[in-house]
Amino acid sequence: MFQGRLNRARISNGTRGLTAGGWTNSSSATNRIDYWTFATTGNATQFGSLTSSRERPVGGSSNTRGVFGSNNATTHDYVTIATTGNATSFGTITAQLWRMSCSNGSRVLWTPSMTSPSTAMLYVNIATTGNAQSFGSVPAARYFANPATGFFGV
Repeated sequence: MFQGRLNRARISNGTRGLTAGGWTNSSSATNRIDYWTFATTGNATQFGSLTSSRERPVGGSSNTRGVFGSNNATTHDYVTIATTGNATSFGTITAQLWRMSCSNGSRVLWTPSMTSPSTAMLYVNIATTGNAQSFGSVPAARYFANPATGFFGV
């Protein structure tokens, strides 16, 4: 059973889907990660935990690794999708303004949130554990700059 009801980060490698963080039924942030296998039916199972509770997490993935960030943390977490276990923290992100993300399997792109309008976009390389880097900017300051979203997978 999913343990959060709102704002969970979602990633996939095409075989497994993971959701992480978000709000629990008691309206508090959670650090729980759940997973399911697409080829089977049944309930989601606990995968592990994020390094901290994340209110509005976002994520992206490759076929191997999933990356999570959020608007209430200045670090990212990663997991190896094919295994279960707790996330590992890595790198920094320059501001706590990120609520939207998308991934092409190599990079996760973070875009502005509703906290304050911004034109900035940042990215992180999924295969490495480095800091977020400047990607460029959107044409005008936005509260929500929602890129194309969805699960990544083959």
